[in-house]
Amino acid sequence: MIGRVQATLIGAGRVAVSFSGDPQSALLLTIAARALGAQRVSLLLDPIRPPAPGDDALAQEIASELGCRVLRTWSPGQARPTDVAHLPIDTVAYCAAVDAPGRVPVRTVDRQRVLFPFVEAGVRLTEVAACAQALGVSAQRLPNGRRAADGA
Repeated sequence: MIGRVQATLIGAGRVAVSFSGDPQSALLLTIAARALGAQRVSLLLDPIRPPAPGDDALAQEIASELGCRVLRTWSPGQARPTDVAHLPIDTVAYCAAVDAPGRVPVRTVDRQRVLFPFVEAGVRLTEVAACAQALGVSAQRLPNGRRAADGA
């Protein structure tokens, strides 16, 4: 599965993985960073909704572990996101799976290529979950503030 997902990223240039704080987006970020190198991959905080409390810290923690940078389209008090076209990226990758398709927020994507690597690789949510678990990848916060991968 990882090889199929990596193949969808060939020729993607500088990739921003849309990060929503779930294991799927953390897994896609990990696969992209390993395939392309951390210097070519960024974590893009969800460009559709303003970040929830704690999302920024979680994103920074995960990006730091992989050696990636965090890109933001929302600022405190901002009513609408900044246009993704102004970010230093060539491709925006979303973590939707075959059995959980996502929508492209067209208003936030201008000149960048849009990819759904899990969909293009024919990956289902159960495969994503199993792969994330096997690799120890998690982005879910537990009530005590620790990540699931930290151990409960």
